[in-house]
Amino acid sequence: LDFFRSTYLSSDDSRDRTVMAASFRDDGRKRRALGGDFICAHWRRRDFVRAHGKELPSIEGTAKQLNELLEKTGVSKIFLATDAPQSEFMLLSKLLAAPVFRFSDPKLHDGAVAIIDQWICAHARLFIGSHLSTFSYRIQEDREILGFPVNATFNRLCPDGVLQCEQPSKWTIVYE
Repeated sequence: LDFFRSTYLSSDDSRDRTVMAASFRDDGRKRRALGGDFICAHWRRRDFVRAHGKELPSIEGTAKQLNELLEKTGVSKIFLATDAPQSEFMLLSKLLAAPVFRFSDPKLHDGAVAIIDQWICAHARLFIGSHLSTFSYRIQEDREILGFPVNATFNRLCPDGVLQCEQPSKWTIVYE
């Protein structure tokens, strides 16, 4: 997990400020995590497009939003957690202004790859997910535990032509 992050995304817990205390309840950091020099986008495709197409951007719309986030955050890479076919991944990659990375290992089942994608996305400088996706929610949950700022965690890709779509609910940890 961390080998891919460090090798391809120049990301590690020390630089990213995501080193955890033995218990997150004892971790006084509270929203001091920075994340690696990359944006992570959970970009749902395939069956999700058929079921929720009106709530998802096109390939071009996704590229536009990610390029805007690259400029806003100043990061130099994008990691995609996606079920997109390779042809769509390649098309999107060509439209983006930064190198795009995707984890794959033919020896692993889709579920194992998803766990790795989730861990990588949990360490991004900024995460943006897909509308109504449980997988996006799980990444947001991990980022909460790691101590990322709310505005770098609870974001979603908007449909084409919608500048300000409804963002995910902010389920934040309340420390006692």
